[in-house]
Amino acid sequence: MDSNEVPRVATPVDELKLLSLLDSGYMVAFGRSPSLEELGVGWSQVALESGRGRLQWCHNIGNISKGRWIGHYYSLHNLPPPDPKTISFRAYDSGLTGASDYWCFLSDHCPSALPFFERGDAIGAGMELSRLKYYLADAQTYSRGMGSLYAEAVRRKLLEHPEPLQAEPPSPEELEIAGRYWRLIGELG
Repeated sequence: MDSNEVPRVATPVDELKLLSLLDSGYMVAFGRSPSLEELGVGWSQVALESGRGRLQWCHNIGNISKGRWIGHYYSLHNLPPPDPKTISFRAYDSGLTGASDYWCFLSDHCPSALPFFERGDAIGAGMELSRLKYYLADAQTYSRGMGSLYAEAVRRKLLEHPEPLQAEPPSPEELEIAGRYWRLIGELG
């Protein structure tokens, strides 16, 4: 194990948290909120890749392989075909970092897939991602899965109100200071 290889650690999230991470990660990557279509297709793809967020490792939102990545990564060994015997994946320190890199990876390595995201065409995005070798699974099956998940997200109205990421809770010291301010405001008001 070299110095950048890390242990494979489970980092599961629920499907709404996954949606929220994708929404916030897009903002970090591109400086704007994604359209509902972009968010929905992104969610359908990573939900398919990660069992709706439950089967996620090292905050790698889209199961992005290591490639030429020089950051931290984890490896899987003795995999069955069609995968190579060993495959390494990027590892991140937080879900937000993983989500923003997911969008950056798509922009840098799969730009021809992004118009499908913009149109809300999850099946077309899946087919284009296959052509670009993002995944090794059967393209028809994978793309139909993305289409089904996208339709479900629309039907359940998951995309209409992605929950913003919650800030870290304040420390006891911050609460004490805030409490003093509120008491002072109450006395002056």
